Amino acid sequence: MPASPESTGGVGYTFEDSVVASYLTSLLVEGGARGISEAITDGVFLQRAALGEPLDDIIVEASDRYGQPAKLALQVKQSPTLSSAETNADFRDVVSASWREFKKDGFRMGRDRVGLGAASIAQSTLRAARSTLEWARTSKSADDFFRRLETENFASDAQRRFVSDVQALLPAEAQGEDNSWQFLRHFVILVFDTLSEGGSGSFEAIERLRNALPTGERHRAEELWVRLSRISRQASGAAGSFSRASLVEQLSGVFDLSSLPSIRSDLVKVAEETRHALQGIRMDISGLIIPRNSILDKIADIDDGKRFIQLAGEAGSGKSAVLRALAEEHARHGFALVLTDKRLVGPGWPSLATHLRLETERLADLLFELATLGKPTLFIDGIDRLGNETRQTILDIVTILLDDPRLAGWRIVASTRSSHLEDLRIWLPPQLIEEGQAHIVEIDGFDDNEAGILAERFPAMHEVLFAEGQEKEIARRPFFAQVLAQRSVSTDGAPSRFSEISLAQVWLEGPQGLRDKASSIERRQAISELAARCAQAANRSGAVEGIPAQTLTALVQERAIAEVAGSGRYSFTHDIFLEWAMFGLCRQNSPDWPGTLAGAGDRPGLIRVVELLSQFEFESEDTWTETQLALEQQEAWRHWSRVWLLAPFASPVFFERKDAISVFLSEDHRLIRLLSSFRAHKTIENLLIVHGAFELGEKSKFEKFRIADFLSWPRPVRNWRRLLIWLLSLDWNEATAEDIVDTFDVWLNLFQDYPDRIKDRYAERIHQILTEWDAYDYREREIKTTPLGFYKDGFGRKFRQAFLRSSLTNTDLLSCRLQAWTTERVDDKVQSSVFAWSVRLASVVPDALADFSFRAFIEPLPSESAERSRGQLIGWSPHMTDWDSPGISDHSRHCHPASPVQQPFAALFENAPQEGLRLVRKLLSRTVVAWRELARYDYHNREIPVPFSVDFPGELKRSGATKGFMVGIEVCFLATSSSRHLWRWKIGRSPSLKPNGMLMRS
Repeated sequence: MPASPESTGGVGYTFEDSVVASYLTSLLVEGGARGISEAITDGVFLQRAALGEPLDDIIVEASDRYGQPAKLALQVKQSPTLSSAETNADFRDVVSASWREFKKDGFRMGRDRVGLGAASIAQSTLRAARSTLEWARTSKSADDFFRRLETENFASDAQRRFVSDVQALLPAEAQGEDNSWQFLRHFVILVFDTLSEGGSGSFEAIERLRNALPTGERHRAEELWVRLSRISRQASGAAGSFSRASLVEQLSGVFDLSSLPSIRSDLVKVAEETRHALQGIRMDISGLIIPRNSILDKIADIDDGKRFIQLAGEAGSGKSAVLRALAEEHARHGFALVLTDKRLVGPGWPSLATHLRLETERLADLLFELATLGKPTLFIDGIDRLGNETRQTILDIVTILLDDPRLAGWRIVASTRSSHLEDLRIWLPPQLIEEGQAHIVEIDGFDDNEAGILAERFPAMHEVLFAEGQEKEIARRPFFAQVLAQRSVSTDGAPSRFSEISLAQVWLEGPQGLRDKASSIERRQAISELAARCAQAANRSGAVEGIPAQTLTALVQERAIAEVAGSGRYSFTHDIFLEWAMFGLCRQNSPDWPGTLAGAGDRPGLIRVVELLSQFEFESEDTWTETQLALEQQEAWRHWSRVWLLAPFASPVFFERKDAISVFLSEDHRLIRLLSSFRAHKTIENLLIVHGAFELGEKSKFEKFRIADFLSWPRPVRNWRRLLIWLLSLDWNEATAEDIVDTFDVWLNLFQDYPDRIKDRYAERIHQILTEWDAYDYREREIKTTPLGFYKDGFGRKFRQAFLRSSLTNTDLLSCRLQAWTTERVDDKVQSSVFAWSVRLASVVPDALADFSFRAFIEPLPSESAERSRGQLIGWSPHMTDWDSPGISDHSRHCHPASPVQQPFAALFENAPQEGLRLVRKLLSRTVVAWRELARYDYHNREIPVPFSVDFPGELKRSGATKGFMVGIEVCFLATSSSRHLWRWKIGRSPSLKPNGMLMRS
């Protein structure tokens, strides 16, 4: 029966701990292990007797520089004697176990080692043993070894005695000279001087450990040695094992560790790439740096469980600057790996590793070593602008981060113009986004405090920074603020009215554009030529041969372009500059601009050029519709036609120019495409759900992500506002009404519970449609116009839900609509729609909901039915079922089965208990009146109701004759607001009792 590791580990036996700690030192510093010093330590295993290891105290696995494995198996004895004496059990056990290890399948001849680790051995015996073992390893054969050993005056008696003792301890099958020689070649005797104070073994280990610590922490090397010894003790009792990763994990939080020597040069190269990437991100506005503290604080508060943070914002909102600030702050406490779309190469990690001249072959090892330098983060600037090749590079890195458990501490921060996670989900690993690991931070322009700092530095910008309308929104975005600041300094101030198109044109012409037309033309041509070259290059840089030096100098001074690392090639310092330059190039090549973009490779980052061209033609020319038609007819340009279609709604002059395109856009098929494109590409997942603000029960993380997508929010809001106002001005028809309602639903996902003028106008529009439905009678032949969607399946439910969602903050309109639905016989579908919204309605218009519910549940009284049948051939008379449900009914079976959670009662008692009680009183009172009347009209049954009393919480008491029976009514419920329970009421009647007293007291 194998021994437990607790017994073989020798609890409290400190020498073995120090030997293990010596090998853990080698493991930590990526050094050679004593006994197999030519190989680098990969793993250490302890007390493996129970797992079939003959030499169970310490097993060391290592590999050489070619990756060839080696193994050292040691038995540790503090002061053994090297002899074959019967009383010398320690050495007997070591030799016997070493032979069994030597003969195991898989033992690698010439590479693996077995042997003894000791604290002290008699020096004369030790010298003889070590020299003999060295002779065995340096002999070409057993004959050569034994001939040297047996030669007088060549080998000592002590050497021959040592070999004789070993042979005596070997089993019978090992007695041949060849077996003995092979065994001795692989046998080692190691002495560890680690117990005495200042011993050479512990001193050497401590000195090696200094290299494992950063410069400022090297005084803690002795403390680290003690920690390793303690870890060794704890692991020995549990048959523990170590890799460098697991050892670093145990030490993290207590010690900051330096990187491995073999990988240190690669870390320097990665750090250098990070430095260059950050230098390429501009932080200032004409020398003024405005801290974005509010955004940085928001990011700092994000839960550590969120591994993917998306910095989302519109063009020029300062996403890259926020990312740089985060990376620089993070680098002070950990390691920041920064990759930008401009500097990234592909396809795949091998291409990037070759580009950076890294020596490390395995990406996982490099990322792990980066993690040892502190909490690691991968920063990706412009992840939405990556091409297919560079996407593969990012995908390789992210996949390793997610799959390797050693890298679970890595976090990813990426900037993107697209706030929709779906755009990244199509190529990033789904578990990064769908499993609750994503967090979106929206980056907007400067707030009032930040704008105030900017206005103080540039007074000419104050008016536009605090104006109303889109000018303020654009001016507060850091990139555009920089352009405006330069103009305010070089001219007589910032313009009071502008758009991005006008700013782009001013930049293309240059500061001398109005005064020197020739200079303006030369500048435009130079920018266009450089843009064409940059757009075609993988790193978006271009050669400058043939471009006037004066223009290049001016662009460099404006910091619009910069040289790429002394290569003689130049790139635009910001993506918007490249987009503006491509916009100018496409304008020059108009109307063949699609060919220009196609020649540039149709990169994701250039798609916004199409948006700028669309806005330009919409604002200044009459060819917008012709271009849209041309794009629709070319299958290869279909994605551009979508961007072209959406772009006018981003224009600040949309309402001034909308008449030019309204008829064109309102064509059924095009309007449907426009609306579906808005819903698909101009939305963001519901951040309340993405960030876990709502408890969604047992739903999986993937299901929660899909819900967040289904309840998406509109982005950007101003574009949506223009779209919806325009939609409200159109005449709706059955072909497009459903898409229109779906589009307004996205708006309501964000504004449903907040006052909003667009929402109110939409509610009024739906109310008007529903009013037409209420007034329509298909039997009246003189009515020739059918209300919108009256005969279309599902339209009624869709319109009713749209109205209820949009009118929650307009209580007057909501109450009016509920009153309009409160007819003599409430339609079952209307009833279902209203009751489905009981929870919200009970909180805003409880009185109107109670009145509607009363009308929905009641039936005509017997007297009313009798009066209506007066004069007819066959008069009205009660049916036996009228006694079961007198005066009330639930034809839609909405209250079946009877339950305290059925609506609207649960919502009313939760939010407005007085209205709930009022509703129940009215229903029960009507029931009593109906019962009393039934007795007058039912000529076959003259029975009358039985009086009863009710004591809360629901105990029903009845008095009178013992004969009688109870009739259940599912609609009638009561509840106490404290217990939130609704009780099923049972009403009895008996012919032997007379009416007496009050029916109910509550």
